[in-house]
Amino acid sequence: MLDEGRRRARRGTDVVVAYAECHARPHTEEKLEGLEILPRTYREYRGSTFSEMDLDRVLDRHPEVALVDELAHSNVPGGRNAKRWQDIEELLAARIGIVTTVNVQHLQRLGDDNTTELGLGLALSRGLAEAMSGTLTPEDTPGGGLTMVLSLRAAAAEEPAVLA
Repeated sequence: MLDEGRRRARRGTDVVVAYAECHARPHTEEKLEGLEILPRTYREYRGSTFSEMDLDRVLDRHPEVALVDELAHSNVPGGRNAKRWQDIEELLAARIGIVTTVNVQHLQRLGDDNTTELGLGLALSRGLAEAMSGTLTPEDTPGGGLTMVLSLRAAAAEEPAVLA
């Protein structure tokens, strides 16, 4: 996601990092260098403070493309949407392009205990990319593995995008 954002920024696209979770990985943090990072919002929940994407700030800034990590994330209660994908729907409806990530562990059949097969997750991601005229590209994950990056275009003015 960050590599794609950097490529687009180098080509002159107005790109912001709306939310990126680095998990204290220096390699990932380095990829943020040179990109505009929007401040997060903070919410209290059950005695702890959590950071979240500031949806209103992204909408007010209105970049051409927003980088939004963790599509399947559940937002901390207190925001306007329960899920990050709902935040992304609002950004797409506002004609902001999205580059996002999704962990394939979140793309399993209900009741499926098999966590080793990636076929369903990749099939769903590919189908979403095709349905939304987006792209699905692999990136190496530091420490091993592969991350599939899903890039979606902003909605056309006459037909708002809907993820369901």
